[in-house]
Amino acid sequence: MFTDIQTEIEAFFHGLNWTYIFMYVMCLYGIKNNIEFDWYNELLDRKKWSSKLKVWIAGVIVGLFFCFFTYMKGPGMLNSEYVSTLLRSWIIVIVFNTVANSRIQKSIGDLDKKDKI
Repeated sequence: MFTDIQTEIEAFFHGLNWTYIFMYVMCLYGIKNNIEFDWYNELLDRKKWSSKLKVWIAGVIVGLFFCFFTYMKGPGMLNSEYVSTLLRSWIIVIVFNTVANSRIQKSIGDLDKKDKI
């Protein structure tokens, strides 16, 4: 049973699109910390539902650019395997972003508690 799970986990992580992952992570950092992305935040903060989907929408936008340029490389380059890799990479970044943000928030909370003592 453990071997089956290990095989599936290895298949999930095999061939991730690391260029997409790095680009998406840099965009998420920019959205949170740089004034160059204020337009994006202002646009999506207008509605409550779109504000909650900022991370997901950024991933779709970056993914569409990757798909467009892969399509422009030539016929057959944009296939189901490429899209599958892109989707797996997208999920990895969303999970990583959620885990990292929660740990950062916890660390900030711990620092605040120490400052009050």
